[in-house]
Amino acid sequence: SQFREQGIRTVCLGGKGRRDARVLWRLYGLLKTERVDVLHCYTSRANWLGALMGAWVGVPAVVLSDGSIRTWMRPWHRWLDRLCFRTARGMVVPSEALRDFDVNRVGLNGDRIWVIPNGVDLDRFAIPATKEAVRRELGMDAPSALVGYVGRLDEPVKGVAVLLRAMARLHALEAGFENLNYRE
Repeated sequence: SQFREQGIRTVCLGGKGRRDARVLWRLYGLLKTERVDVLHCYTSRANWLGALMGAWVGVPAVVLSDGSIRTWMRPWHRWLDRLCFRTARGMVVPSEALRDFDVNRVGLNGDRIWVIPNGVDLDRFAIPATKEAVRRELGMDAPSALVGYVGRLDEPVKGVAVLLRAMARLHALEAGFENLNYRE
């Protein structure tokens, strides 16, 4: 909807689940009729479908992207990643750690993996309040330590279980802390 609000045409391929093969044919038709110059795919499944269809249709530049270390991959997933990577111009990843994973664990050519870090302009979110004022606003005791987590509750990738075990141990020790969690 944000794209539409900015006047950017958005097309939904209308898949009904992960194994809906009609998405392939809809993507094929769209790429053929639109004569796409650059196809940017994001996430493993989109990379696989986009790279294969883009190569079949003859899209001049297919760029793959992924934002997480895919520890769930089986050998055939890595084989498919390598096959699709051969058809693409390259891959964009947000960190050196992910680039290293793709080179060392998946077997991709690091010369065609570009690191573009996620970025946040911290000045846009500057809080002029003091630490004490923030604690009062959150209803916290002044001496309590604040432990926060912002992110997906995606195990084992994010390691939230480690944080929860540590919080339980601190609580058992009566260490005087409070937690603040935000998730998507």
